[in-house]
Amino acid sequence: MAQSDLNLIDFWLIVRKRKAIILFTMVLVSVFTAIMPHLVGPDPTFKTSARVRYERSTTATGLLQETVSVSEGNDIATQAEVIRSFPVMERVAKRLGLIAQNLDEQTIEKALDEKSVQQSSEFLNVIYGLQGKIEATQEGTTNIIKVTATADDPKKAERYATLTAEAYR
Repeated sequence: MAQSDLNLIDFWLIVRKRKAIILFTMVLVSVFTAIMPHLVGPDPTFKTSARVRYERSTTATGLLQETVSVSEGNDIATQAEVIRSFPVMERVAKRLGLIAQNLDEQTIEKALDEKSVQQSSEFLNVIYGLQGKIEATQEGTTNIIKVTATADDPKKAERYATLTAEAYR
């Protein structure tokens, strides 16, 4: 039986004989490793936050009403949902210039009544698109609501979060 033990010198001879193939493979792998993330990688997304403090009403009527009524809901969670509500997002869209400033309720109702689908669907797409970019959550057990905005540009994300917090206030 023939013995086929390879030693270090045999490996070196194989590497020298095939050095062009080995170098070509190394360069090809390096180039693909450098280029592919830029071609098929995800677009960067940026998140930024603004915080809003929620103060409950402390009038005598409010305190009396709280003692008499039993509420299963959480005030802060309710306010977090209010931040993402349609009227707040509409104010944000107007401040961003995504919809016309002079749109009032009557104009919107008239557009919906006249079945102006293109106008109303564009209007609704802007509002719902903005709602999809905004999150509102309670910070721990505090009375602070964290408004987080996501966008493809850091300045846009900052503007979305800030304007949403201001529109809520």
